[in-house]
Amino acid sequence: LITIFAPSMEITFTADLPLFARVYCSLLVRVREHGGLLEKGDTAKKAIARYVIFMDTPRKQDSDVPLDILWVWCVHCLAPRVYINDCLAAFGGVRMYFPSQQQQQTDHQKSIEFGPAFSGEEFNIDEDCNNMKFSRFMPSINLEAAMVRQKGFLERASSICSTPKSDTLLSLIEQYKAFLSLVKTRPGRALVPTVGIDLIWHAHMMVPEAYIKDTIAIMEYVVDHDDTVSEDNLEVHRQATKEVWDSIYDFAYCMTG
Repeated sequence: LITIFAPSMEITFTADLPLFARVYCSLLVRVREHGGLLEKGDTAKKAIARYVIFMDTPRKQDSDVPLDILWVWCVHCLAPRVYINDCLAAFGGVRMYFPSQQQQQTDHQKSIEFGPAFSGEEFNIDEDCNNMKFSRFMPSINLEAAMVRQKGFLERASSICSTPKSDTLLSLIEQYKAFLSLVKTRPGRALVPTVGIDLIWHAHMMVPEAYIKDTIAIMEYVVDHDDTVSEDNLEVHRQATKEVWDSIYDFAYCMTG
């Protein structure tokens, strides 16, 4: 357990957030290099179809996951309530495919590798998309649009992800803790995280079982994540969040990171 402290409250995470944040940064760098996983088109459609087929095929949850499938899964997890409901409808429980804590390198100086992308394998998009209709597992959100929406985030987070320093990640986890404290004490208010806080939030959501336990323990409900808000509305709420933040905390709400 990692215990961190927010004003007037103690928050305990069941996931090793420093570790998962580093792994998530590594994944984002790989996805950004791939390019096609952030655009509408055949590559995204192929990845989504492969993801649905993968999820519907019994396998060990600690097996290697190809990069394209892992990325679609991560994007699905960024809508946690949707992902939970989709899994419950198909399987009766939540599935996790992000590399487990036991699988991760304990030495952070070593590189972290994911499974192959299988980019050269033959694939009939129309045929396989039709086969998806027979799957028990059917995502209830537009994953292709969700993949595209992540492009801007990856660009903004690139400076953090390219060289994820331990001190930086630990500082961002403290800010994430402070953000959760704001969410808890101001129910119903639209609060916007900084890019750095959102990065840690994303990493937390990549561990669905821990995320469910942690947010229920903190908030008494599963905290949802909405990346469909327009940039104009985000900016209004971002300014309001900064005002609240600055009135409570003695460390900066960094709007650019």
